[in-house]
Amino acid sequence: MTNLRVARKVILSYWNRIAPNPFTSLTTLSFSLEKQDHVILKVSDCQGNEVARPVNKIMSTGHYDNEWNGSFLPAGIYTCILSVDGVMKDKKMVHI
Repeated sequence: MTNLRVARKVILSYWNRIAPNPFTSLTTLSFSLEKQDHVILKVSDCQGNEVARPVNKIMSTGHYDNEWNGSFLPAGIYTCILSVDGVMKDKKMVHI
């Protein structure tokens, strides 16, 4: 149980924000890394289908503001999933 708590604490520190949210076309997905690691950032629709994968690479320690264009998506609620070292955390975002 302790390992689960540690993993959850680490991944929670990665997500900073999604802004603007709601968004019309462009939004910025911001996160920070405490160490170099493999990062996957993906966007899923309300049915769980992956619609985009803005990031899938090894990234260095630091803060990242990833500007993402979701204008190709229909209006709706989406989930942005940040996966670092196999631990995932999600945030909802609304496309209007």
